[in-house]
Amino acid sequence: MMIFTGTFYIAALICLLGIFWRTGLWFMNGLGPEALHFSHGKRLASAVGSMIRVVFSFRILKIMRGLIRDIVFQLPLLKAGFARWLAHMCIFYGFLFLLIFHALGDQLILPFYPDYASTLNPFFFLRNFFGALVIFGILMAVANRMQRSKKFHATHGTDVAAFIIIGVILGSGFLLEAVQIISAPMFDQMVEDYMGSDDPGEIEQLKTFWADQFNVVFPGTLSSLDADLNAGQDLHEAYCAACHSSPRAAFVSYPVSRMLRSPAPWLNYHRADIWLWYVHFLACFAGLAMLPFSKFFHLISIPINWMVSAAAEVKGAHRTASEGVEPGPNTATRYILGLDACTHCGICSVNCSVEPMYRVIGNTAILPSEKLGFIKKMAEHPLQDNDFLNTLARGSFICTECHRCTAVCPSGIILADLWKTTKKALEEKGYGNVHSRMLAPMVDKVSHNPAFIELRGKTLIGKGPGMEKDLADCIQCSICSNVCPVVTTGTDIPLQSQTPQQVLNLLRMGLMDLAARSDMVWNCTTCYKCQEYCPQNIRITDIFYELRNRVTSTLYEEIPKSSQSAAHRKGGDVS
Repeated sequence: MMIFTGTFYIAALICLLGIFWRTGLWFMNGLGPEALHFSHGKRLASAVGSMIRVVFSFRILKIMRGLIRDIVFQLPLLKAGFARWLAHMCIFYGFLFLLIFHALGDQLILPFYPDYASTLNPFFFLRNFFGALVIFGILMAVANRMQRSKKFHATHGTDVAAFIIIGVILGSGFLLEAVQIISAPMFDQMVEDYMGSDDPGEIEQLKTFWADQFNVVFPGTLSSLDADLNAGQDLHEAYCAACHSSPRAAFVSYPVSRMLRSPAPWLNYHRADIWLWYVHFLACFAGLAMLPFSKFFHLISIPINWMVSAAAEVKGAHRTASEGVEPGPNTATRYILGLDACTHCGICSVNCSVEPMYRVIGNTAILPSEKLGFIKKMAEHPLQDNDFLNTLARGSFICTECHRCTAVCPSGIILADLWKTTKKALEEKGYGNVHSRMLAPMVDKVSHNPAFIELRGKTLIGKGPGMEKDLADCIQCSICSNVCPVVTTGTDIPLQSQTPQQVLNLLRMGLMDLAARSDMVWNCTTCYKCQEYCPQNIRITDIFYELRNRVTSTLYEEIPKSSQSAAHRKGGDVS
């Protein structure tokens, strides 16, 4: 028992030190230029002061309301999909109530229910119910991840480790309870400690009742007389009923105990109940020690990140990165905290506007869930090699900043700010917009290449069925222009070159060359908003893609080989 107690304290110490270390990194690591302006102590002091001011202000009411809505009931996750929400709720609340009704029952239940015992009902039932709830949630989560893995990398080593440790804890727990149900040595110990009689006849009668009603497997043959069974029931009510209910309510463990009746003599002889008890609790201690170093840390980082993000939103501090306001000492801290709060659920990648580009290019840094991993590595180890930074730059500057990922993130991470700050950091390192460098020779050739003039009247938008109908269906309602982020930036280029509506009108009139020359076609961020909001379901973004591809294929042979080589050296690709 001393070894058991010592192991617990070691695991708890590792857990506490790990939590201090992980939270300390929020103030030690930095991302973006603003991280250089404030010392670690200044960032820590500012964070503590901000939290105190929020707690003792009226803003805390709004934050608590959002905390209940988004953390307790996980409504953002529900919007992403019912199956994913159900899996998360089963795992989270199953473990939470197992902690309350089982692991900490003596500390949390006994003060309010003096007759509490883990072998009484409804605790037999509740323990099995919440354990089954966690297993059901894990199976759903695995199925969801297997489905998402067909599109992109949804599972990392930390995910597998978390599933394994949870599986060992639950599997050993159910098996331990089943072995305890059939354990004759545990019955003998109970009789020795608590029964007020040492009469062999009475003990034999009690064994008869427990073998019949509690599924205990005793060596030898017991009496089957009804008189002995009734006498055993009277002895049970006198000595045992206050602490022991029928295990039949354990709807998972009890059927397992029935299946173990054949090997029960061997299990009892080797005291399987003892070594399974060690396996179960050592697995729990391992999970406790792993908490700061695994996905379990999200139990801490997500609520804190949500509260910090909510406080920034209430105060307006979230505008520091996205609207050009001078960042404060909490800005860089919030970025690193956001990286820690990512659960790698993949919801952002599923909803990403440029996720199709990943399927074409294969650069994992395009996907928001994967890009966060790249950014975290850069924040922890700023001196990365050229290949790493080139990969991150290509993935980062493809982002159209449509803010979909921020809107759907169930962890409350303000992803839009992270993308902007990462781009600034990459530009400072000399890894600017590789796509602009790639496109520059193409755009330059558009105005001078004679072959481009010959495109007048040709079907630049393809010969596939329905595409011509797309143009005919355009009613020039200007909805596409109203939702276009390029139009809202307010550039100085002429209106007809700036709006999707005008480009479609040029195509409708057969002015293919003017449409392809339009800056709108080349400045399009491919966020697909115009295509989504179009009441006529016209594939506007796809048409712009086709225009680009036709011009690119026509002009590629005209680009000097030296320009192509330069583009490759700078991280671009003219193909």
